[in-house]
Order: sequence, then C-alpha cells, then structure tokens
Amino acid sequence: MELIGTSIDKKNIGLAKLIYGLRQDLDIDCLIATNATEIKKCGAGVFFGHIQMRVVESIALCICKIFEDEKKYELESISGVVRYLVAQPSTCLDESKVNEFLLNYGCASSADSPIGKLQSTLEEFRDKYKDELERFKSFRDKVVAHSEYDASRDSLPSYTVCLPMM
Repeated sequence: MELIGTSIDKKNIGLAKLIYGLRQDLDIDCLIATNATEIKKCGAGVFFGHIQMRVVESIALCICKIFEDEKKYELESISGVVRYLVAQPSTCLDESKVNEFLLNYGCASSADSPIGKLQSTLEEFRDKYKDELERFKSFRDKVVAHSEYDASRDSLPSYTVCLPMM
C-alpha cells in the first residue's frame, strides 16, 4: 500500500491545487460579470475590468496546465496522473470512485482495467474538445506567455467546455 507523500499523492495534490485555483478564478470572473452594471455605476469599472482580464488569462493558463500532455517533464496534469497510474498501478486506487466517475463521464471503452478506461475517457474528451483546447493553448502562447503582435484576445472559447471533466 502506498503512503501519503508518494509521487502519485503529490501529483494528485498538485492537480487538485490547479483545479481549486481554476475554480476560484471562475468564481471571480462570474462575480465581476454578474455585478458589472453596479461596478460601472460606482466608478470601479476600470479596476474590475483589469482584474477580470487577468482572471481570464489565468483561467486559460490553468486549463492548459490541467490538460497538458506529459512529455519531457513530470506534470501535475490529468494526463500526468493517468500516465503515472498506468506505469505504476496503485494499490490505493478506490475503484468505486473511479467507477462512479466513469459512470458519469466515461466513454465506451473496451479496456479491462479502470485505469485503461480512465485513459480512454481522457482521450475521448480531448478528441471531442480538440479545437477548443487548441484555442486555449494558442491564447496562452500568444497573449499570456508572449506578447505576440496583433494577437486576438477574442479567440478564447467558452471555458464551460472543460467544466464537465472537473
């Protein structure tokens, strides 16, 4: 049995922190959007507009981190966690929770193991939202990480496409 503090535990905690940060950013964005009229009335529109712009950038960055493929470096992304589970089958995996997740979000995979089904579910989600995930990545690369000339800030898809998985 694995102990707390192992690699998979640390990856899960890192992923949970990313998702928690994303949830906070989404709440701030929603709070500002919902109260935009009142914010403008009290003369704080410029301040909150700037905050909202930064939050949208953070949302795009978090979504990219959460769905990033693990390649050269180990990541605290969904694929990083799944890849670790495939390579190091965990004896602590709560199969009832995995099956509950698969019941809600799973694909019609023929994989035998719960980890194989998780991997298939992630691949199906990525395939389904390939264009949207690519637009988040492009926004991150051209606007957030770099200051590309004439990059469109209007290129973001709705972040709600990624919420079913979280």
